[in-house]
Order: sequence, then C-alpha cells, then structure tokens
Amino acid sequence: MSAPTRMLWIRHGEVHSDYQGRLYGSLDVPLSDHGWAQARAVVRELREEHLDAVYSSDLGRAQATARMLVAQRPGLELRVRPGLRERSRGDWAGLQPDGIEAQVPGALELWRRSAGCFTPPGGETLGQVMERVGRELARLRAEHAGHSIAVVAHLWVVRAALAWTLGLPPERVAAIDLKMSGRVLMEWPEGAQRVTEGRLVSLLGTPEILPEDRQAP
Repeated sequence: MSAPTRMLWIRHGEVHSDYQGRLYGSLDVPLSDHGWAQARAVVRELREEHLDAVYSSDLGRAQATARMLVAQRPGLELRVRPGLRERSRGDWAGLQPDGIEAQVPGALELWRRSAGCFTPPGGETLGQVMERVGRELARLRAEHAGHSIAVVAHLWVVRAALAWTLGLPPERVAAIDLKMSGRVLMEWPEGAQRVTEGRLVSLLGTPEILPEDRQAP
C-alpha cells in the first residue's frame, strides 16, 4: 500500500529585536537569540521524524531551521525556493506603526480591519501571495507524491498553503493563527488529484524550549 503525501510546514523563529514591532515582510531580517532557541527546539522535536526532503524560502530566518534539519539527515540537501518567501510589504517594509501613520493617516487601521486584503503601496496583494504559494504547493505535491517533506517558510506562506488545502476563501486566510516556530502538518491520500483533497493533521504552536536549545552548537 502506498504512503500518503505528507508536508510539514514550519514557521521561522522570533526575529531580532531591531525588527520586532515593524512590518518586515520579505526583508531578510535575522533571528533573535530566542528565535535561534526556538529553531533548535523544533529541530530537536523532529529528530526522529523521517523526511525525504527539506525546503526553505530564500530568506535567512527560514533557512536557519531548515539547515539544522538537513544537518541531522545525512544525504539530504537543502532545497531553496524563492517562491516560499514572505509576503512583500512594499513601501511599508521596515516601518513601525507610527511611521506608517505618518505616511498615510488611517491606513494602518484600514489594513488591520481588512483581514489581510488591504495592500500597502508597492506591496504584494493577498491574491498574488495565494497564486504564488499555490504554484509552489502544486509543484511540491507533484515532486514528492507518497513522501514526507518539511517546508520552512513564513506566516503568510503557511497560511496560504493551508487555505489552499482546506479550500478557505481569501477573507479567512488571516484568521489562521500560527505562532513563531509553529508547525502545520498536512496530508494527501494516495491518488489525490486536487490540493483540496488534503487534510489538516495537526497545528502546533511554539515548541517548549529546553536549556540545551539555548546553547549554540
């Protein structure tokens, strides 16, 4: 009997304090020390998990977890996909809320109330994110049918992948809550023809951090 196709989507850890409270989106910002500990905690919890491939976006904060997963598994190489990077925030990238308000008074509240449908100037629309992630999801399913893979990415990317799988409308995508270093496991049965034939197996929050996770190797 053939195995199902399993994808474990992982959000990166906490970012450096210089960027906390800012809209960083697709900027390549580093992890904080705590974010590195979260990444090590995820890798520790998954050390017995069989993985046939490990993917990451091209941003360093996602690759941090992915590279440690690969290091545990001789023979695997990290596969980097730019299509897995976080949603672009355009002209708002790197700004704090007061900076956004100074540019366009009232825009921040409009963005917060729009369930992700409002797009900052020069930014990526929710539809564009959904289309991009949908292509990546279809490609991963085709390349790894019957296998188990891990994908380390970002909040809006994981939200979009899960929304495709569950058939959620765009206005519900922002309601998907995934903490830093949270994990979403999705599964498709053998012979599944459509992405919506998949199911959500589990959604886990930030892993428990042990003393060993705070010590860099």
